[in-house]
Amino acid sequence: MTHIYVNIKGLNQGLLSDKCSKDEGHEDKIHATGLNYSTFNDDEMIINFKKLTDRASPLLYKAVMDNEELQINIEVYSDNEMRKQIKINKAFITTMEINAKSRRGSEGEFEEISLECHDYNIVDFD
Repeated sequence: MTHIYVNIKGLNQGLLSDKCSKDEGHEDKIHATGLNYSTFNDDEMIINFKKLTDRASPLLYKAVMDNEELQINIEVYSDNEMRKQIKINKAFITTMEINAKSRRGSEGEFEEISLECHDYNIVDFD
């Protein structure tokens, strides 16, 4: 099973992902349910991730409205081993979509976050 964790620090707000996960060792990270990214050149990358609404949601919304500069660390685990790490020293949220499921038993409200990223490093551990 794959797990994706996102740690986000804002230049103004500090740690946006504080206490977002109950998973041991990942308490100050957002547990993302999906991730994709595209690299355009050596200087720019677009990342999209999906997450359930949590305590970081209003802080992320404020970061969008204020165009706050963010530092982000994304870790992808498979079979309890880190497979990929993406460290971003300069990122901005470009869009934040909020979606709600209305069916009984669905996962509830979730968000899709798009990031414009600069000054980043991707490490594969496979």
